[in-house]
Amino acid sequence: MPETVIRLCVNPVTIRTTIVVESISRFARNTRDLLELMEQLNAKGIGFVSKKEAIAKQAGKYKGRKPIDRTALQPILDEYRKGSLTAAEAMRKMNVSKSTFYRMFQQKNNESFKRS
Repeated sequence: MPETVIRLCVNPVTIRTTIVVESISRFARNTRDLLELMEQLNAKGIGFVSKKEAIAKQAGKYKGRKPIDRTALQPILDEYRKGSLTAAEAMRKMNVSKSTFYRMFQQKNNESFKRS
């Protein structure tokens, strides 16, 4: 982490100050450091911009992860609930990870329980 950034994080800075870096990888060594620095900056009202990521997003190269279409996956969850599919088969059909599958299944069960 650059020494000037450390000083900015520790010393008071005027509100509406923004730190601009070439790339996130130049700002922090790992995700934990990045999150800690971002918390410190947000607490002081300091903005943060990464040129590389901003340019990629503007060019349409970085759009983030596409949301999961839960309505299309409901029939598969229903098959799993009825016992006609194993969890592994359902995960493969849905193309989701184990944790995502069980989270979606739990949410579906909670919704069903609330309606009863």
